[in-house]
Amino acid sequence: MGAAFIRSIGAEEARAAVPDLTALLIEAAAGGVEVSFLAPVPRDKAMRFWNEVAEAVGAGTRVLLVAEDGGGIAGTVQVEPVRSETAPRLASVAKLIVAERARRAGLGAALLAAAERAALAAGRDILVLDTEEHSAAHRLYLRAGWTLLGAIPDATLRGDGTPCANAVFWKRLRP
Repeated sequence: MGAAFIRSIGAEEARAAVPDLTALLIEAAAGGVEVSFLAPVPRDKAMRFWNEVAEAVGAGTRVLLVAEDGGGIAGTVQVEPVRSETAPRLASVAKLIVAERARRAGLGAALLAAAERAALAAGRDILVLDTEEHSAAHRLYLRAGWTLLGAIPDATLRGDGTPCANAVFWKRLRP
């Protein structure tokens, strides 16, 4: 894998990227990564999800970042500002997915840092996310300075359907 370039994409590009994003989601779930879908993820279900993301990007309610390398889309992450008058600083980070070919090369950390910058650009400086406890993502968030709020036992399922604890993290980007 060569160096990946991370960028935010708009609704039209997101719609065009649906096939690649679908393949990425299916691969992640098949590999046991907790991405809110049980394996095997039907292609039409994954495509529906990514089309909904593209619509949210078009509506301005979500930021979609993609990492591209010589093989196409190597990773993705989303930033969703919380839509509440009482939470003007809060955003959620979701669906940090790295293609198997690009794992363990720092791309997850780079995508997370890009998501943090995108949140700041959107005026959001307090972020939340959740992931499978004790997963590679869990370790990444700790290394990146996120604070573990706690874990909810058996709250979610791994991609293979086995129960796992859901770890909840937060991070303040500005003092």
